[in-house]
Parts: sequence; C-alpha cells; structure tokens
Amino acid sequence: MSCGTAKAVLENSTLRWTKPSEFNDPFDHQVSFKFNFSKEELAESLFKEIERLVYSDMEVAYVEETLLNKMVVMLKAVKDKIPKPELLSQLEKGCIESSENLEFYISKINDLLESTLNQSRVLCVAETNENVVMWSHYADSHKGISLRLECVDEVDTSLLVAKPVTYTDTFPSFIELDEHVKYLTGQQSSKVSSFFMNAAYLKHSDWAYESEWRLHRPHEYEHGEFSDWAEDITVFGAIYFGCRIDPSHASDLMELIETKYPKMEVFQAKVSKFDFKLEFERIK
Repeated sequence: MSCGTAKAVLENSTLRWTKPSEFNDPFDHQVSFKFNFSKEELAESLFKEIERLVYSDMEVAYVEETLLNKMVVMLKAVKDKIPKPELLSQLEKGCIESSENLEFYISKINDLLESTLNQSRVLCVAETNENVVMWSHYADSHKGISLRLECVDEVDTSLLVAKPVTYTDTFPSFIELDEHVKYLTGQQSSKVSSFFMNAAYLKHSDWAYESEWRLHRPHEYEHGEFSDWAEDITVFGAIYFGCRIDPSHASDLMELIETKYPKMEVFQAKVSKFDFKLEFERIK
C-alpha cells in the first residue's frame, strides 16, 4: 500500500476493504452465470425425469419442496385414472412451456449475481511480498510499504477465513443439465449460493503472479470506495519499507510504530546488486 494508506491503517488498526468496482481488473467480480444447455434440451430432460418419477414404484427422497415435485406427487396419485398417452402429452407440453422461461431465469440470476458481487467489500492479501511487479502496482512504485499480517486464533481475526483466488481463462459453467433437473424436481439442493460465493474468488490466469488470497463480504451498502474495519493490533506483525520510500515518510511511520506497535518488526527493502529481486534488511 502507499504510505498515506499505511498511516491511516496503522493509526486506527484497521484493514482496508475495497469496493470491487474500484479494482484495476475490469473482469474481477464480473463473472456471468450461464447454462451449457438449451431450452429444448431442458424440456426433454425434464419430461423424461418427471415421467420416471411419476411411473416409478420406488419412493423418492425429496430434499426441497418445489412446484414440480408437488406436481409429481399429484400425478403419481392419479396416474392409474388417466390414460398414459394423454397424461404424457400434457406433461410434455408443460415441460416445453416451463423451459421457455430459461432465458428470463438466467437474466434474473445474473442481475442478482451482479448485485451480490458488486454491493460488497473485499480484503485482498498475497502470499509473498517479494514480487517486484506487486510493489510497482500497489505500493506506489516502491515508494510505499508492505505489511505482514498474522492469522491469530486467539483474537478471531477475519484473516482466518481468507480463501485463495482461483485463476482461470474461462467463466465457470453454473450447473449441468441433470443437476438442474434434479434441483427443479426437488431431489437436489440449489447451487446458486455457493456459485455466488465462489465467483468472488475467480480471476483471469494472467493475474496468477499475485498469489492472492481474499475475503469477500457481500451485501455491504456503505458509501465510498472502501471501508476501514478494525483488527486487533496483534494482527500487524511486520512492516517493509519500499526501496524508494521517502525518508520523511519512513520516519513518520517509524514514530507511529514505536508508539503503538512496539513489537512490530521493521524491514527496509533494497535492490539486489546481483539478481532481479528485492532484499529485505531488518532495521528493528
């Protein structure tokens, strides 16, 4: 982070959670929901599954109540009173009509996905502070600092539930056809919530060098580009001054550390004379 951000963070013992629309990656938190099957395939698969359920002698264990499994129970009770060809004809027509809503369903899910992902706050951390490009992008071209954060069980820090980012070249498919049919007929739980949460931890493969972990808090409607939320001071384990840090900024931060974080380790980054890498010298 920059020295200005570091001063705000250390003065208040807070970590900065950012609004996703402020990220420098335009694809971050912009994943779209999609099915990899057509409405015709859905209608056919749905028809076959409901026919199987209605005319099967086996008891079906439903995990969720849906309109379709209520219909299955009703049809199962009257199947011997209605000629099978007539019942199946009406059933097929109903499945076709139901599948016509597929595009509308996808549109509504994407609206909800966009709201869930973008009305949120995200805390981004990395596995290492040795990446030269990361210092250029996020630490004011090496004039800023890097913090080492500690996962402290005793204070129940939010970092304990951080998850690694998955790097990929493609948007994920939401659910397979047979899974969706099982969900519609109440035989399987919905994957919508898990899909929404996992989508917040996806980035394009080009960003893999960041080795990022993050925390995502959905449905945060605070105004502004970021939120500074408090952490216990034991979370702040060490600070690393960039190799181009302004001495006056380093002095101000050192004074703050001496006053509020007496146990914090302090390092100064230096450019290696023999390799394309940074070296860190402990100065406190």
